[in-house]
Amino acid sequence: MKESTLWFLHIVMALVLVIAIPIHLHNFSTLLRPVGAPGYELALSWEFVRSRARDIFYTITYTALLGAATYHGMYGVRSMVYELSLTKTYEQLVSIICFLAGAGLFAFGAYVAIAALFL
Repeated sequence: MKESTLWFLHIVMALVLVIAIPIHLHNFSTLLRPVGAPGYELALSWEFVRSRARDIFYTITYTALLGAATYHGMYGVRSMVYELSLTKTYEQLVSIICFLAGAGLFAFGAYVAIAALFL
C-alpha cells in the first residue's frame, strides 16, 4: 500500500478514536462518583458489566475502538522506527513485525469482545 494511503488511514483511525473513546469512557462515568454514591456499587457489579458485554452495540464499539487504536498505535510505532533511517530491508522487517503484532493483538481482543456476548 502506498505511504499516503497508510497515512490517510492513520488520520481516519484517529477520528474513529475521537468518537469511540467517549462512548467507552461514558460506561465508567459512574465510577467517577465518590464511593458510596448512588450507582457506584451498581457499576462495579458483575450483572452490570455482563449486561454491557452482552449488548451488540458495545461489542461493535469496543471492537472498532480496538481496531482503530491498534492500527493507529502500530503505524505510529512503525513511523518512529522509520525515523532511524534504516535500510529498506529493515524497514520491511519492521513493517511485517508491526503488522503481525497488530493483527495478533486485534485478533485476541476481538475474540474476547465477541466471546463476552455469550457470557
